[in-house]
Amino acid sequence: MPRSVLLRHDLPDGSWHYDWLIDALGVGEPDDRNLITFRLTQRPNEDGHAFDATRLPDHRRLYLDFEGELSDHRGTITKIEEWPCTIRELTPTVLHLSLGTPKRLTSLRGSPSPQAPSSWRFVRD
Repeated sequence: MPRSVLLRHDLPDGSWHYDWLIDALGVGEPDDRNLITFRLTQRPNEDGHAFDATRLPDHRRLYLDFEGELSDHRGTITKIEEWPCTIRELTPTVLHLSLGTPKRLTSLRGSPSPQAPSSWRFVRD
C-alpha cells in the first residue's frame, strides 16, 4: 500500500527541516527514485491551516524506512510519522491526496506557485 512519511533532517550546521516523502506508486526497488518529496518548515497541516512546501527532486524509496546518519556528512534522519496514503489526483500542477486511516483521514490539495514552480501551497480539502 502506498504510504507517506515525515522525516526530520538535522543538518551538520545545527539547522533542520522536515522532508515529506509521498509514495505515489506503492511498489519499487529501494534505489528507485520515485518518491514525491517536499521540504517543510512545519508538520503537514499541524495547525489545521494551509502550509507551504518546497518541491525537491524525487527521493529513493529506501528513505521510507531509513533512520540514522546520511553519507557524506549530510546530517541525520529521524522518522517522525508515517501514514497510509492515497493519491486522488497527480498532475504537474495538482497533488491531491488522502493521508491516514478511515477513522482519522486528512485530505490535502497542493499546487505550485505560478511565479516559483518549486514553491507549493497545501490546503485541507
